Amino acid sequence: SNCTTPVCTQTCGNGGNCTAPDTCSCPKEWKGKDCHISVRKQECRNGGWCIAPNTCICPQQWSGYDCSIPICHQGFFVLEPLPLQFNDNEETGTFQDLAAPKKTH
Repeated sequence: SNCTTPVCTQTCGNGGNCTAPDTCSCPKEWKGKDCHISVRKQECRNGGWCIAPNTCICPQQWSGYDCSIPICHQGFFVLEPLPLQFNDNEETGTFQDLAAPKKTH
């Protein structure tokens, strides 16, 4: 065994190195005893929380690295069974489909 190699009882995470007994040297984006605490480089908006540098976990209705982009859920189509109706136009004699999907939300 090499007595000049430091030993850390914890694992130095996120690219950190064990530089002295139980001491991690962390990259600039990380801090803490084991380099598992993110140094926040931006604010996570709309209820999001920072999990890594420039990385947020966002609530379901938000996205983006800082949770600033709204996710718009569009309405959905509901098919209502309606009969075909004859449009009594003597020139064209066209049918109108009243059972076409109707947009709701």
